Amino acid sequence: MSTIFEASGVGGALSLVFVFILVFAVMYALLKKVGFLGKSDGLNAMVAFIFAMLTAMSPGSEIVIGSFLPWFFMFMFLVLMIFMFFMFIGVNNESMENVTKHSAVITVALIAIIAMFLLALTKAYGPFLMVTQGTGFWATTKRLIFSRNVLGLLFMLIIASRTISFLGENK
Repeated sequence: MSTIFEASGVGGALSLVFVFILVFAVMYALLKKVGFLGKSDGLNAMVAFIFAMLTAMSPGSEIVIGSFLPWFFMFMFLVLMIFMFFMFIGVNNESMENVTKHSAVITVALIAIIAMFLLALTKAYGPFLMVTQGTGFWATTKRLIFSRNVLGLLFMLIIASRTISFLGENK
């Protein structure tokens, strides 16, 4: 569906501006929150500005961020709707806070976000994780790690470890 920005012809320039603003805001907030560079707002802003400029100038960043953000916001909207549903049926706030702090919920959310980011990377740079032929070290390593057997075993080990941790909890 075409937007007003695409119809007017300024969509390409505005998308670069939006990428710059988003990366600058996120980097500045992270630097200020973590305090990695100290408490200097000017230094944090300068590093965030440089990082945002480098990101905006890289060719694939607009495609990656442009395809990741809609999925991310839809995921956050879905999470918000799920929480609102449970609050409408009478679940109290303390229970909702405990659910959000549970490690399984955080793990599932992070896995979903990482999967969305990897899908956005494949849209920008092609199927960079898929190697079907080749004899080099990295080609063999990628073919081994991303094979059905290894991924299935990893999935089963994660399920088994979560099951054991749930069964081992004392209540």
